[in-house]
Parts: sequence; C-alpha cells; structure tokens
Amino acid sequence: MASFLYKVRCDNCGAEYRLNSRGVMLCPFCGSTYNLNDKDFEEFLKTRDEMLQKERFTNDDVNQNGDVLGMWSDNNVATFKDNKGNILNCRYSFLIEAYDKLIYVAKNKVTVIGENSNTLTSDMLDYPSADIKRLDKYLPHLIYKTVLEGGKVLTTYSKDENVYPLGLFDNLDAKTVAWITSRLENLNCLFEFNELLATHYTINECYINPKTHELYLIGLVEKTDNFNKPYMVNAREISKSVLNEATANQMYLDFLCGPPASDAYTDFKNWDNVIEKGFNGHNFHRFERS
Repeated sequence: MASFLYKVRCDNCGAEYRLNSRGVMLCPFCGSTYNLNDKDFEEFLKTRDEMLQKERFTNDDVNQNGDVLGMWSDNNVATFKDNKGNILNCRYSFLIEAYDKLIYVAKNKVTVIGENSNTLTSDMLDYPSADIKRLDKYLPHLIYKTVLEGGKVLTTYSKDENVYPLGLFDNLDAKTVAWITSRLENLNCLFEFNELLATHYTINECYINPKTHELYLIGLVEKTDNFNKPYMVNAREISKSVLNEATANQMYLDFLCGPPASDAYTDFKNWDNVIEKGFNGHNFHRFERS
C-alpha cells in the first residue's frame, strides 16, 4: 500500500511522491523513482506513526470546533475612526496592553492598534518542499488593515475559535511546554530559511489550542533593527515564562537557560536531541497544568 510523503515533491514535475512498502518513492505523474535507504525509510515510518497517533487523538477526542474553554463572549466594544472619517466598531473578549500596542482578542479575530505597520504575514514567506507541518497555518493571516485618525495603524488577523492567548496560561507541565518550544523552533528555522534574521515576537503574539497543543503566532510579528536572530532568544523566553520548572528534566532546563546555537537549524537539532533523550521522543498527551 502506498503512502503520501506530504510536501516532498518530484524534482522533474513537482508532483507529490508516494512511498510504497519497500521504501521506493514513486511519482504518480511522470514515473520518476527514488529509493530510500534503510535508515531514511525507518525514520519516515516513525514520523508517519507519530502523525497518525496525534491525528487519532485529535479527531476522536478533542479537535472540536467552537469555544472549548468557554471563554469567548465578545461583549465589549471598542470604537475607532480611520483617517477618512469612517467609524470602526471592534467587538472583543480580552484587551491586552503591550508596550506601544493594544491587542483586542475576539472569538475569531485579533485586532492590533500600534505605531508599527511593518508586520510579517504567512503569505510573505517561502516554504521548504519538505514542510510536512504546513507552517503557514501557524503564522499571522491578515484580513484587514487601515490607518486611524492620529496616524496609528489598525490590523486585524484571523483566529480559530478554539485558539487562546498563551498568556492566559502559566505553570504548565514541561511535556506541554515542550510542544510550544518545538513549534517555535520550527518557525525559527522558517525565518532563517527566508533570511529574516531580524524577526522578533513576544508571548503577546503566541496563541495555543490547549487540546492539540498547536502554537500559533497571530498579530504584529515585527522586524527589528537587531539582525542577531532575536527569535532564537524569544523562543526560550516564552517557553520559560509559562513553564513549571519543577516538572522539567535537566536537559530541558539546560536548553532553555543556555545560549542558542549559531543558527536555527543547529538549534533545532539540539532541541530534537532534548526531545529524544529528555522526553523519550515525540509522545502526544493531553494538555497538562501542574
């Protein structure tokens, strides 16, 4: 039986390869083949099994549409006027004040008022052919932007209903925070792949589905004047801010408290070593608070 290797595409025609039970990748359109060695085939089967385990948990138990924590009311209303005199009404559940920004979080959207309009969105990036996680889903998707009276910029981003600000949670079990670290490490590699070495984000841009552990960046992910890869430090600071350190193994604490590697790819390799040796692999579990 053939399996799909998602986002791994044929060099000749661009179609997605299929993998048979003998470890041969076959293009169903032009017929090109590629033989995986035993180690690569074993790694593929391991990754596939991990994805199926997570999908079974998600589909059978917890991937519900709607407000799974019962937090959204959107009863508050903020009113703005744009630079053309139009009145804008913004309904929301939570208001987050962060430095020079106001963040209005609603059931299906996030609205940011700030000075900086130099935001990063998912459609600005190139994605590697081997991106089986579809990382574009976890980056900001802009749906509206305008300049307000007085010169500040209003930007609105889409958000799923069962996704919540990470800042609402704290004292999380290390196994839960490890999923957050993994997603941020994935995204850091994507930023480096696109040579966006000045990308900066904070916990205010981080949102989580507490049932599937999926971590999203939503809102004003900024480009700074610091080209020393601030995102490498951001991932550690955010993970530490929500972690119950008493639940963490020493390898995880050493990783979070130590300096990042010189590049995101090496840092991810180091992180994967922590996952394998400190957490015994990528084992999906229920969202846990200590």
